Amino acid sequence: DCHSDIFVWIGRKSARLVRAAALKLAQELCGMLDRPDFAMVTRTLQGTETQFFKSKFRGWDDVLSVDYTRSAESVLKHEKAQKTEGQGKEEAESSKTKVDLSSLFMPRQAPLSEEQTKDYIEDCSQELKEMKCFVLEGKKFVKLPDNEIGNFFTEECYVFACKYWIPPEEAETEDDEDEELPQDYTVVYFWEGREANKMGWLTFTFSFQKKMEEMIPDLQVIRTRQQQEPLKLLAHFGSAIVIQRGERRPPIDDDNDDDGKRRESQLLQVRANGSSLYTRVVEVETDVQSLNSEFCYILKVPFNKGSVGNGVVYVWIGSKSS
Repeated sequence: DCHSDIFVWIGRKSARLVRAAALKLAQELCGMLDRPDFAMVTRTLQGTETQFFKSKFRGWDDVLSVDYTRSAESVLKHEKAQKTEGQGKEEAESSKTKVDLSSLFMPRQAPLSEEQTKDYIEDCSQELKEMKCFVLEGKKFVKLPDNEIGNFFTEECYVFACKYWIPPEEAETEDDEDEELPQDYTVVYFWEGREANKMGWLTFTFSFQKKMEEMIPDLQVIRTRQQQEPLKLLAHFGSAIVIQRGERRPPIDDDNDDDGKRRESQLLQVRANGSSLYTRVVEVETDVQSLNSEFCYILKVPFNKGSVGNGVVYVWIGSKSS
């Protein structure tokens, strides 16, 4: 995506369905942002790249590098080795499971209105009976402090055990004396950060999940990754969740900051896809290139230790944000 030009590079061995999906996504991406009238989507096939397309990449040089110190026999051996490796890769690729791309061609769901979002959050909060939160520390899951609920880190794994209740159905007639008792069911959400270690899921599967199944036989486990959270889980955190980069760390204040150094600034991006229920505050790199006029940002600048106050907070509002 070069703003005024969008290129779709198509591999020679790519399937027709993948090519059609790439072209459709490129056309949708072209219409999402404000672009010049002459902006266009260009299709480029592997091996037939134009010089204008190559100029967008660093180090793409058509000049072939030749090693004159090598003999003809060594070159032939190297080519044979590459052919055998290529055949092995093709066999491995053919044995892979095929990906279902039908969801890319389905129409997008209509965004929820503010009233629908509030009603959905209220319904989920009424249905929720209890929620216990855990975080992976070392090789075991421990209880998450209440002041850290809704605050995530990209290198951590979290577990949310949500106990729901189903209200008894009303009797069809007035003569019915037997009323159904409310039924409880438990759903466990396993949240995995984008940079988290895969051992977190294994620790949960072979250790923590088995302990929970001993106490709760009918247990439903839902594994979710960063920024792919289901609606019901997001509704339990209210208006937004905060996703910070790196490992989990406690809040910094003047009492536990003993290094005497200036603490780093944080740039947080406020974004919502579809409706306010999807609102997330995601930490991005503190760089001017991270700013986008479609979103809003929060810049936290801490003071040195011993200064009056903890710092200053700036709110940057994009000119095209809602």
